[in-house]
Amino acid sequence: MNRKFIQTIFVLLGVAVSASAQVNPDTTGMVQVPARNGKGFRLANPVVQAGFWKLHSSQVTGAISTVRADDIASQPVNGIKSALQGQMAGLYTVQANGLPASEVALRLRGVSSIYGETDPLFILDGVPLFTGPREMAPSGVGGNWGATFNPLADININDIQSIDVLKDAAATAMYGARGANGVIVITTRNATVNRGEVRLDAYGGVTEATNRRGVITNGQQYLSLLDQAWANSGQTGEGPLPAITGLNRTLAAATNTDNMDALLRSGNVQNLSLSATHGTARSSFFFAGSVRNEDGILTNNDYTKYTGRLKFQNQLTKRVSLGANAGIVFAKYRGIPTGYGNGGGFNAAQTNLPVLPFYTENGGYFYQTEPAIYNLPGTNVRSFLDLNEFENAEETRRISLATNFGLNLMPGLDLRLDAAYDQFQHRRRDYLSKRMRFGSLGSGTGREGLPLAYASFEKETRNVVDVLATINFKRMWKDHNLTALAGMEFYYGDNPYFFGEGEGFVSDAMRQPSMASYRNQVTAAGLTTNTHAILGFFATANYVYSDRYLLNATVRMDASSRFGADNKYQVYPALGAGYLLIDERLGDNHSIVNLLKLRASYGWSGNYGVGNYSSLERWGLTANSRYLMQAGIQALSLGSPSLKPERLDQANIGIEFSLLQNRINGGIDLYNRITRNMVLLYPTPLSLGQVAPGLLLNGGKMRNQGVELSLTTRNITAAFTWTTGLNIAFNKNKVLDLDGLGPAEVSAHPNVANFVGYATGTYYLARYAGIDASTGQEMILDKDGNKVAATSAAQIDAARVPLDKTATPKFFGGLTNSFGYKQFDLSALITFAAGNYILDEGERELSYLKGKNNLLTDALNSWTSSHRNTDFPRLLYNDPIAGSNTTRFLHDGSYVRLKNIALGYSFKKAIGKIKFLKDVRVYAAAQNLVTLTSFPGWDPEVSGSYLTNIERSQHLGVTYLDLPQIKSFVLGLNVRL
Repeated sequence: MNRKFIQTIFVLLGVAVSASAQVNPDTTGMVQVPARNGKGFRLANPVVQAGFWKLHSSQVTGAISTVRADDIASQPVNGIKSALQGQMAGLYTVQANGLPASEVALRLRGVSSIYGETDPLFILDGVPLFTGPREMAPSGVGGNWGATFNPLADININDIQSIDVLKDAAATAMYGARGANGVIVITTRNATVNRGEVRLDAYGGVTEATNRRGVITNGQQYLSLLDQAWANSGQTGEGPLPAITGLNRTLAAATNTDNMDALLRSGNVQNLSLSATHGTARSSFFFAGSVRNEDGILTNNDYTKYTGRLKFQNQLTKRVSLGANAGIVFAKYRGIPTGYGNGGGFNAAQTNLPVLPFYTENGGYFYQTEPAIYNLPGTNVRSFLDLNEFENAEETRRISLATNFGLNLMPGLDLRLDAAYDQFQHRRRDYLSKRMRFGSLGSGTGREGLPLAYASFEKETRNVVDVLATINFKRMWKDHNLTALAGMEFYYGDNPYFFGEGEGFVSDAMRQPSMASYRNQVTAAGLTTNTHAILGFFATANYVYSDRYLLNATVRMDASSRFGADNKYQVYPALGAGYLLIDERLGDNHSIVNLLKLRASYGWSGNYGVGNYSSLERWGLTANSRYLMQAGIQALSLGSPSLKPERLDQANIGIEFSLLQNRINGGIDLYNRITRNMVLLYPTPLSLGQVAPGLLLNGGKMRNQGVELSLTTRNITAAFTWTTGLNIAFNKNKVLDLDGLGPAEVSAHPNVANFVGYATGTYYLARYAGIDASTGQEMILDKDGNKVAATSAAQIDAARVPLDKTATPKFFGGLTNSFGYKQFDLSALITFAAGNYILDEGERELSYLKGKNNLLTDALNSWTSSHRNTDFPRLLYNDPIAGSNTTRFLHDGSYVRLKNIALGYSFKKAIGKIKFLKDVRVYAAAQNLVTLTSFPGWDPEVSGSYLTNIERSQHLGVTYLDLPQIKSFVLGLNVRL
């Protein structure tokens, strides 16, 4: 059967039955209804969004977890990703830092790729959403300020009705080449028939850092350690200070600058949301608007967001329906550097010398001056809080428009057409006054070392058009229930990107790059665009016999511009089966097992997230492509015509149960996921003249195996109620094949690598062996296990070995307890993770004296000839191993955290006589209130902010002076009219 024949069949199927079906059962919760055979009862379970259609959960053969609006309603978080933490088994959540709208990484059932995308696919009311990473990396000075923006921070949590997380192949195969990392389907609120409601939800409160570490030395302590390190290095006299104009020992001795106190503050947050819904038998509408303002725990780190949504559905005739959904979000963000970012941000507050004052004698800012270093801002923390000196302003805008048309062709046969447009735009403006610059961007222009004011502007846009056509067939006869769906989908996305920068301005009031005296001559500034498209055809059928026997089959074929020319068409099948045992004595109080559902599935889905043009031969005309001052073109990449998406094969076995009159409900899933055709970066010889560091080709294999447990118990159901929910997941990852590539070739960090037989992202470090008590020298183990002194970076690199430690926990989960008494309600969510490790590069930075950085107070206990009984090595001035990581800086990141606690009181009974009021509830809530951990750093949930696929998949456990998570205390109000 050739490709053209297969393609023709799918085209005919798609055109003849084009369509999107939605089954909309009347049930909205777990209830008991009479069985069709008249014997006993059966369970009508909540409706879940299983791919492109809705089904009762009792009919689903795939692994799907659902979060309802009430589960996340009292969480004062900014963004849906953060709200999902601890809510379901198998979804691991890591927030980059405590900045407002910072990136949140999600890993569903482990890390399944190295160079491909790793986040699940997000679908909002049928529209695929951009979640990162960016196709074009941020440019210019501000492109490395350590904060990655979370594109999904703009979703208003109060608009959400339910979130369905699709985990296994039976659930994700319908999304084909985009489903390998799981699919998260978000459904916004809908109106209820013959019911209208107005909601007002508001909260406000204060925020602060989860952990305020006072661990850096003050001025006098630093000078003492400086002199000690200088003497330990064989020198005499006082240790040298940085060569900065105006800085001398007298000034340093009289200075004790508290950089952290100047930057950290108590923040605040306010959120207001207003919505209205109304439904009749023929039409419904939903309108919502919200505003959120957050002043971060860093001074001049603020975020404001405005959202609006309008949604309606109308049954025009008995056969024709029409609906539309429109959303708009506008957000403004102002920030300062953190993490690896350059400049006077949270990192500088820790590393800046406490002997450097904020101001000079004449009242100006005190700056370091290093003309030999170009393209870097100063590090004076106080100046970064001055908007006349520094500006980092970011804006995001999302516009979503969607429409649907439904046509009932005949009883049991429905046609549906969906079309959607989504635009996400991110803009950034940066400005640094000439008083904040170490140097300039100049290269061969005669202005090297000349401090100049700098300005840049960046605009990245994500445009998505998605067209879906499906046809749904439903038929019930005797004990048979058949639902079938077939259709086609066309997805097109483009990503125009603009960046411009300039230096030298007449005044600080003129901040546009176009007003600059000097245009950028180093970075390739200009306008670029990226496009890609997917054409998919799919079919699925769900068959239920006698309300017990379940069978589901799905197949999808995708063609994408990202696939290589030799592999344009990929097929993704999946098969699921289940057996539903419902005790016929469900109404009998003596019944123990009320429901037992067995299900199994096998199939595969794809991961096409490897970049828009990775398979193509690309040439470019740049400043670097000139030869002898003549124009020329340069090979950007030689292309990979055989490139195809990674294929994730997955087998899943699950059990769902309900016991003791539904007092105990839960489920267990066991899965085995194998990533085949793994995309790896193969090195190419320099003689090829290719700009790209290598070629992306398919090779290698990876496996994830795990167990997930979910359990809900209704412990007390009297006047006082108590319900407990527990979810926990265990996952084991192993790299099975790297196609001959070595660990250094499959890595973007010298201390995080991949080895066959080990987990992906294994830490690759020299083993720290304490100190030599007689000399104070730091010791390591060489590869043979011998204890040797650490004397050079090359020696430490040579001693690296793979460790059985990664950033991914061995198990993690959440525990929720909910209590109710009369009009009071209390809920508490505890999240936990165990077995994950954190490489704290910030700790390393503050552990060696290099003459320009502060030190941890632990260094006050460092080895000296008169103080040998210590575990902190002797200090040297400019220690040659200062830039090398060892297991000295690798820590267990396990933690238990009281993530959210909320206490509420409803006035529903008290206002019963007020006709227009349905309910008024007030509550108090706290986020990240208590954390138990052995991690000595700022926060065990903090990691770096990463842009590329490999960084996002491998480096979640690497942190460098990142801002900790925030602790919040809020008071809230819910009004229902």
